Amino acid sequence: MKLLTIAIPTYNGAKHLLKNFERSHLDSDDVEYLIVDDGSKDNTLEVAKKFAKKYKNVKVHHQKNTGYGGVCNAVFKMVDTKYLYILDCDDYLDAKVLKYEVNEMKKMSNKNIDIFGTHFAYQNPSGKTFKDGIERFVAHNKIITAKDIKKFTVYSFFMCHNLIFNTRLLKEHPIELPLCYYCDTQFAAYLLMYADKYYFFDEVLYYYQVGTADQSVSFLSVARNYTHYLKMFESTMKMVTKEEYQAIKSKRQKDLVMHYVFCITFLALYSSYIFYNKNRDKVFKSYIKRAKKENSYIFNLMVWKSVYKFTYLIPKRIRGRFFIIGKRKFAKEIAWEV
Repeated sequence: MKLLTIAIPTYNGAKHLLKNFERSHLDSDDVEYLIVDDGSKDNTLEVAKKFAKKYKNVKVHHQKNTGYGGVCNAVFKMVDTKYLYILDCDDYLDAKVLKYEVNEMKKMSNKNIDIFGTHFAYQNPSGKTFKDGIERFVAHNKIITAKDIKKFTVYSFFMCHNLIFNTRLLKEHPIELPLCYYCDTQFAAYLLMYADKYYFFDEVLYYYQVGTADQSVSFLSVARNYTHYLKMFESTMKMVTKEEYQAIKSKRQKDLVMHYVFCITFLALYSSYIFYNKNRDKVFKSYIKRAKKENSYIFNLMVWKSVYKFTYLIPKRIRGRFFIIGKRKFAKEIAWEV
């Protein structure tokens, strides 16, 4: 069994693969690359097959378009290595850091680590980078458990870019992500529900590109795709059930999971109210109403355990904007927008 699969979901991403794949590639028998073409209309499949022909550790899977969540679901079923890491096709990895981290993972193969953590950095078009800052939450270069992870902030928490995870978690706790964008946040929440043994590296492995014209996390894209956040919210409320939550033994782990539930709820609210109108208000309230009815325990716990409860004190026209000032200041600093 190989040690690590690096899955690369892509839709119309030929130009990104051409730019980023080879600098992310590590020619190693311990690493497998799985490029998943999600029904692209450009020459993504052709580019992917060229890389598969050139490198023996590259595989290609083509499927009908299902969105990011559908691609991840397909990857979860196909992966047959001990660990899995997900790389967006418009981002890239530092191959030298990858080589180092893979070698260290091999040395600890008998430790049965649930998650190997690594740093990512935002990178704007000028090449300037901004590190994720997770050193505030965890100790590096030693094995820790969930209770050793410090409290997250609203701005900073683990993203999928931080997490190289043991596929045993998928086998023991199968998950079906919603067929929408942005569900990597939900997947990170899922991992923290079941992972307990961590090891965090101190290097930046992943470079997350911001400030590009076609990125899905610009303010306009987020506003346009608000229903995707609502679908993720609904799926998360079904995933984090009362029974699953109460089965978590560590209080710290429960707090971490609840933080993600809050963040996902906030993202649904934020995307729905960036541009207020009555229809968006109606759609958002319908999702909230269902969540209250179907999972009242988790919803009410999330409300009372987070600052989310205070948003009800804000007039609905600005409810989704209460966090925009801080968000835009951060975005301006790293040139998030084009």
